[in-house]
Amino acid sequence: MPDQNAGTRFIASTSSAQYQIRKAAVLGAGVMGAAIAAHLANIGIPSLLLDIVPPNAGRDRNVVARTGLEKALKARPAAFYSPKAAKLVTVGNIEDDLGKLGEVDWVIEAVVERLDIKQSLYTKLEQVIRPDTIITSNTSGLPAHMLTEGRSDSFRRNFLITHFFNPVRYMRLLELVPDVDTDPALMQFMQQFSTEVLGKGVVFCKDTPNFIANRIGIYGFLSTIHRAINEGYSVGEVDTILGPSMGRPKSAVFRTADLSGLDTLAHVADNLYENAPDDAERETFRLPEVIREMIRRGWLGEKSGQGFYKRVKNPGGESTILELNLKTLEYEPQQKVRFPSLGAARNIEDPVQRMLTILNADDRAGQLARETTADSLIYAAVLAPEIADSIVSVDEAMRWGFNFDMGSFEVWDALLQYPETLQKVMAGRELPELVQRVQTAGQGTFYTGAAGQRQYFDFHTNTYKPIPRPEGAISLAAAKASNKVIRENGSASLVDIGDGVACLEFHTKMNSIDEGIIEMLRYVAEEGQHHFRAVVINNEAADFSAGREIGRMEANRECYQWPATGAPVAQIQPHSYRCSACWPRPGWWLRNHHACQSCARLRRVVYRPG
Repeated sequence: MPDQNAGTRFIASTSSAQYQIRKAAVLGAGVMGAAIAAHLANIGIPSLLLDIVPPNAGRDRNVVARTGLEKALKARPAAFYSPKAAKLVTVGNIEDDLGKLGEVDWVIEAVVERLDIKQSLYTKLEQVIRPDTIITSNTSGLPAHMLTEGRSDSFRRNFLITHFFNPVRYMRLLELVPDVDTDPALMQFMQQFSTEVLGKGVVFCKDTPNFIANRIGIYGFLSTIHRAINEGYSVGEVDTILGPSMGRPKSAVFRTADLSGLDTLAHVADNLYENAPDDAERETFRLPEVIREMIRRGWLGEKSGQGFYKRVKNPGGESTILELNLKTLEYEPQQKVRFPSLGAARNIEDPVQRMLTILNADDRAGQLARETTADSLIYAAVLAPEIADSIVSVDEAMRWGFNFDMGSFEVWDALLQYPETLQKVMAGRELPELVQRVQTAGQGTFYTGAAGQRQYFDFHTNTYKPIPRPEGAISLAAAKASNKVIRENGSASLVDIGDGVACLEFHTKMNSIDEGIIEMLRYVAEEGQHHFRAVVINNEAADFSAGREIGRMEANRECYQWPATGAPVAQIQPHSYRCSACWPRPGWWLRNHHACQSCARLRRVVYRPG
């Protein structure tokens, strides 16, 4: 169960008297608003969840907010850590309960993406909130200076955009966008609060349309969709070519659009087309007619049951996934996508080499990968100084917001180190000025240094600077680079992270538990207490642990005649019980929940939601 005093403890230890968050209110109980309220409840912050009173409400004037909360409780993946946390969310409505906002420290506006509706709501807010109340908007693209037009000085000083990504509990990215009058101390407070309490990866954005992640990401999506239509690639071909082989999720382009909703895609594209008139690539944001027609038909993706993909049940009860023919708008069975380059890349573990294999290929997969990579990289390099303070912000936004293996400038570095591939990808195109500058004024790449000691090319000064870390953040890579490793074997390392605390880090394949990890747990349990105040179990990999290393465990089971599961668990738990804490993250049990073996008998398990 979440600690209901988590937010208060953060306030007492780190914040000034000027800003604090003990109670919040979320205005708008749609998918995002309800999920934000759920995530606040997850970390122990009570909130009001308010929405409109519909004309046919009858006696239940809170029906919209109540329905939003009920949907959040049923959401998959789950929005709440535990259904019990929903008790921290109180539903209401904007007509009857707006006066209660005088009791909260943070108001998050998550109503429909219409400027007039938001501004009208802000007028009402100013009449009931305290002068020190933090006001933020979850808008996905409306600039802050437009939202605060006509507001008071205190309102503008306490206002910023907090752009969460869906699903809120799981997506790491949180974009913070200040207005011109936003108090810098508030920005610092919200960065620390969002990092330490909400567990988010915070990226500061400039106040430009759709900020960083959606500006670059939606451009990449739409340029790819335009090319697919014009060059005759199928939906399945695009998602297969531009998925894991190119360092992206399996959902790639079309499946990602289905998951986020075609209406959402259209809204972002239309907002950019309208509010970025000077963008040289503005026409790319003109939505293809095929998507407009899909929206007219109600084919919005996952939320409507069909989009670019459609799941149908066969007479035998089995499900089949069909894909949309972009020319005929008919659904067809998925075809197996085979290209020589995809086969060659499949067994390459290094993501850079896997990507380069596709980019160097002469088949149609290589052609599409080169064209779309060039489109996105050039756009990011041209736009970066306008929308971000650094290339680090761009890369973190793309990795955390779209689950890419590498950000835009990390991909640039991969190409800059392989000139022949760079030339092939950029055939017939001029390198952006920023890329030319890093070649002449820099060291030839945007990043330098080993893990834990990396520096980035600062386009303001043409010098390299250390990659910034949020206050209080601990980097295992930096600790290891500073010779803080106490003990290690092929499966795990024990690292001194300061203040009398050590960290036990797994580094097997997918962090699966094998004898090496068990041996290190044994050492920590027997010797750690003599040298450290506490030992935490954590790592900086994508997944905390995939559970037992099945092959090795099965071999030992046969050799020692263990029961199928009992002995391995019995080996782990007596040692983990004597450790201080485990710090798992979203997705930590992967395909099964056997990874909880490493935490099952810990004296304290602390869930860090980032």
